[in-house]
Amino acid sequence: MKLQMIGGGKMGEALLGGLVERGWADPTELHVVEPSADRRAELSTGNAGLSLGDAPIDGVDAVIAVKPDIVAAVLPSLSAAAPSRVLSIAAGVRADTIESGLPPSTAVVRCMPNTPSLVGRGAAAIAAGSAAGDDDLAWAE
Repeated sequence: MKLQMIGGGKMGEALLGGLVERGWADPTELHVVEPSADRRAELSTGNAGLSLGDAPIDGVDAVIAVKPDIVAAVLPSLSAAAPSRVLSIAAGVRADTIESGLPPSTAVVRCMPNTPSLVGRGAAAIAAGSAAGDDDLAWAE
């Protein structure tokens, strides 16, 4: 697995589509953590080989794409999976908040995409957390 998306909502789905469309990853290299079986079934349509489940995969970099009020609930399972990098698109959730729920060496990058990102026409700002370096920012970009 190249990347896992924590949350399979509209933004998560848009990001997955963009990653596949632009050739960054094949669906077989992506995993989506989505608690809703119905939503997992929707995501599997048109994404042959996409890995779907209700828990993170150990050691795979992650994107937190859940609503801000859900972030605290997903951090314990993500922490147990020990990704080396985490990119968060959760609005209003500070990098230090995410860092506090993950192992200390985890590189956290915050990203704030705008709504046109849903159709591949957006822009995003990124900011490094305390353990993130230039390589992590390049990865996030």
